[in-house]
Amino acid sequence: MWIFNGISVTAAPSVIRELAARPDVRRIDPEVTIQAPVLPRATATAETGPPPPEPNVALVNAPALWNLGFRGQGVVVANMDTGVDGSHPDLAGRWRGGNNSWYDPYGQHPTVPTDVNGHGTATMGVMVGGDAGAPRSAWRRMPGGSP
Repeated sequence: MWIFNGISVTAAPSVIRELAARPDVRRIDPEVTIQAPVLPRATATAETGPPPPEPNVALVNAPALWNLGFRGQGVVVANMDTGVDGSHPDLAGRWRGGNNSWYDPYGQHPTVPTDVNGHGTATMGVMVGGDAGAPRSAWRRMPGGSP
């Protein structure tokens, strides 16, 4: 595996025991799949008001800042990734625009925000994405794009 010093093996139990007995094998862990919890998506209604913030947002105490009026107004953010699809429904209205708002280090798309992969659009969506309600598939405009 490229991210840690390990390998993935499918083998008979006798081979696993043989590997485990080697002095250069620190440990053997069975393959485990962990399912992410499914959180219900809250919606605003006239009776309930806006939905509560997602748990991770509440954990960093963002609602307390919002209550003080801090909502990111006047802040400019950027990312260095695969680009950004400036026409994405959840990002288009948050694009500052102008000659100093898009940088293409390779000069392939020097004037229009472009993402040939989808990953940069997804990370920018985490940073400043709106709530236009674009389906998750819209984050994958190009092959290889990330959700």
